[in-house]
Amino acid sequence: MTERLLRIPEVAKTLSLSPWTVWRAVLDGRLPSHKIGRCRRVAESDVRAMLDASRQEGGKAVGGGFPSPKAAADRAA
Repeated sequence: MTERLLRIPEVAKTLSLSPWTVWRAVLDGRLPSHKIGRCRRVAESDVRAMLDASRQEGGKAVGGGFPSPKAAADRAA
């Protein structure tokens, strides 16, 4: 395995978000994560996918958009 797994505070710092915002995305199912023991980790590729999905150019969405909590719940059902 060569992919790096990030802790929630590392993801938050990378994206300039609060850790709680990242936790909500994980808990809502919008940001996939891995639970290893008592720790929660997020793959770098999932962080990149989140950024790509929310990309905008000139005020218009380029990516497919990051799923809302409802869309993530529908997908999981």
